Amino acid sequence: GDAAADDQLVVGTTDRLVATGTLDNGATQDLSTQSSYTSSDATAISLLTSGLPNLALALKASTPVQITGSFNTAATGATAAPVVSPAISITPIADGLNTIVVSPATLGVIAGRTGQFAATGSYASGRSQDITRHVGWTSSDTTLATIQSSGTTIVSSLAGLATTSTLAAGRSVTITATVNNAAGAATTSTATLNIQ
Repeated sequence: GDAAADDQLVVGTTDRLVATGTLDNGATQDLSTQSSYTSSDATAISLLTSGLPNLALALKASTPVQITGSFNTAATGATAAPVVSPAISITPIADGLNTIVVSPATLGVIAGRTGQFAATGSYASGRSQDITRHVGWTSSDTTLATIQSSGTTIVSSLAGLATTSTLAAGRSVTITATVNNAAGAATTSTATLNIQ
C-alpha cells in the first residue's frame, strides 16, 4: 500500500511513498519519482530512493516518525524554494508474522512473457501487509520460468515478477514465497504458474 497519514509499518518491511502535486489549474500530477524525501528519525525509518519506487523501510519500533517530501519547481539552473509537503506520520511497530499468502493462486502467462505475483503477510495483531518485496521467491523449474527475488541487502521493486521461457508453452511451474517469522521459522506459500 501507499504511505498515508498515521500509518503503521511493521519492522523489516517497506511502504511506497507517493507525492501528488496540485497544479495552478487544479489538476493533479504524480510527482513521486521527481520528489525528495526526509525522515525525522532515519534510525527508525530509512528512506530507500536509489533506483526504487521511493520506499520507507521500518528499521525498529519507535514513536511516530515524520516523513516529508519536497519538489523543486525551478527550471534547471534556476533557483527557487522547493515546495514541501505536509508531514505524514508513520509509526514503525514490532509484530509477529503468522502466515503468508501468494496471489493470484493460479496465474496464466503466454510463453515468453512475464506475470506478477504478490505476497501478503498476516500478523499476530490481526493486520495484513504487502510483503512482496521481503520474501524469497523461487521457481520449481528455472528452465521454464524464473522469478525475481529481493536480496538480503537490497529491496527489489521487481520482486515477484515471473519471466517465462519462449519454449515453455503448455507447462506449469510452482512458485514459492518464503520468509522467516519472528521465531526464525520459515513460512511459505505457493502458487501455480501455467504457461500458455
